[in-house]
Amino acid sequence: MTEDKLGLSDSGSERSATLS
Repeated sequence: MTEDKLGLSDSGSERSATLS
């Protein structure tokens, strides 16, 4: 969950999609 939150703050949906 933490990584997902950081991804959203850093880049956006792209980061979240990559982590997920």
